[in-house]
Amino acid sequence: MMYSHAGKLANGFDETAWFILRFREDKLVLMQGGKTTTN
Repeated sequence: MMYSHAGKLANGFDETAWFILRFREDKLVLMQGGKTTTN
């Protein structure tokens, strides 16, 4: 599963965020995430 978001923050900065969940045989085996903020 991958979730992502891109948009503007209240202060005018651009934000991109992502979150990944990987399952194997109904068990969570990987969790990653990150966020980038630029002006």
